[in-house]
Amino acid sequence: MTQVFEEIKQHFDLPGLTIDISQQDIDAQSVSGMNVNFDEALKQAVFSLLNDGSMDESPIWLLSEMPEEYGPQVI
Repeated sequence: MTQVFEEIKQHFDLPGLTIDISQQDIDAQSVSGMNVNFDEALKQAVFSLLNDGSMDESPIWLLSEMPEEYGPQVI
């Protein structure tokens, strides 16, 4: 698990990124019948967060327009 997080942080140049997820949650997603494993899903989610800012309600739009919903200084 830690290796994947470090690879994602390095790939996206996000050295200060913290990922707060339990092994239990990872295991639950991995056996949920999803076609994408946890590692790939996390990589795709981070990519989407960083790059999909073109439409209302994209992840980055939500964070920038409604920071109170997601905690202080999330971006």
